[in-house]
Amino acid sequence: MHLTNVLRFDEFLNKGGRHLFEITADEMPELQNVQDVRQGISIACKPSVAPARQGTWAGIVDQLAARNGSCLYKQVASNTYRVVCIIPQGTAGAGTASPASRPR
Repeated sequence: MHLTNVLRFDEFLNKGGRHLFEITADEMPELQNVQDVRQGISIACKPSVAPARQGTWAGIVDQLAARNGSCLYKQVASNTYRVVCIIPQGTAGAGTASPASRPR
């Protein structure tokens, strides 16, 4: 779920900056095994190469990876994570936002 206005997502992808999301553990199950996620951990975005990683969040991470993006994950409740996504300015604009990356 976008916590930053969803209408600004395309601008974020094109110009860089920060965008805030909230995701659940089912969108990124590997976070459940990370020790420091309550304090916050930064993970560089990498494109998915396995078909096992699917869904809206995987599509967003793929778009961030194409722009050298990273995400700061912080657990805010059981199975809920606040995510600050960062795209360095000057590296944004590679590719375009896909409709699959937006909530319906």
